[in-house]
Amino acid sequence: DTLLGTLINTLLCTSDTILGTLSTLLCSSDTLLGTLSTLLCTSDTLLGTLSTLFRTSDTTLSTNTLLCTSDTLLGTLSTLLCTSDTILGTLSTLLCTSDTLLETLSTLLCTSDSLLETLNTLLCTSDTLCTRNSQ
Repeated sequence: DTLLGTLINTLLCTSDTILGTLSTLLCSSDTLLGTLSTLLCTSDTLLGTLSTLFRTSDTTLSTNTLLCTSDTLLGTLSTLLCTSDTILGTLSTLLCTSDTLLETLSTLLCTSDSLLETLNTLLCTSDTLCTRNSQ
């Protein structure tokens, strides 16, 4: 009986020790799993932050594209305005030139009218003289 009791008692103590060790290992693994879970949550948060940063940089790049496009449009508008200014300047010069030509033509016509009037007067005078001489 004593030998059997000692043997059972030893086995129970040994199994208690093994269970204690297993319990300690499970507690340690729980702690490790908790730490891993925390690390995974942290890395998820970091990935989320990076994703947000990338989206922000994408938006910024998109905004830059819009700014470049608006700069190009403003440049094109500026060129068009300069061209229209040049065209208007040319038209203005042409109109001034045509005004000058019209003025010159008007002067020439007035002069030719005066010449015709003078010639007409001379012809009338010569007609009168011819008529007197023939009588």
